[in-house]
Amino acid sequence: MNEIFNFRRQLNIAKVLVVTASFIIIIIIAFVFFTPNNNEKPLSTNTIIETHENKISDFKSKNNEIILSLNNSYGLSQFDSIQDYILELRSEDNLNIFIEKKNLSTDKILYNLVSKDKEIYIKEFNSISNISDIREITIADGIIGYTYGFHYLDNRMKKPFYLQIIWIQKNSNYYILSAEFPLDKLDSYSKIINEITTNLKFN
Repeated sequence: MNEIFNFRRQLNIAKVLVVTASFIIIIIIAFVFFTPNNNEKPLSTNTIIETHENKISDFKSKNNEIILSLNNSYGLSQFDSIQDYILELRSEDNLNIFIEKKNLSTDKILYNLVSKDKEIYIKEFNSISNISDIREITIADGIIGYTYGFHYLDNRMKKPFYLQIIWIQKNSNYYILSAEFPLDKLDSYSKIINEITTNLKFN
């Protein structure tokens, strides 16, 4: 009888241990799968993106005065800018697009501002190369703009980048659009500048 009692006692203890172990395993699994990943940076709550069935997304500036339509294949996400950008787009492949808005004084000519900006880059930054000439371009809706580009070394990433800057005047304001990406992605992103100038709309 004592042997049977001891056997049942050992059996009950074993059952309790099995149940307890199972419960602990369930808790661990739940913790692993449902704990938020703090490394993921959430999108801005103010992001306004309209996705079309043809895999094109409309990115709207803060004041909705600009809409930039780009292919979803670029993997761009819109962020709240901590600087003065009215539109800031970034991708995991370091494709970055920024748009600034500034007031154009009546005594200023846009081309002169562009030329001065280029001179400053050449004078103050030693890490740039392959600087293109300033050329006139036509944005959507027939708006005239100016653009130039160059290569530069990103000191933080220790990686060469390509930067294209587009200047656009509309009424008493002008907009500076900067698009940059790693130089080794030039083949992948070679068409994006043309897409930007074609698909940039002003409300």
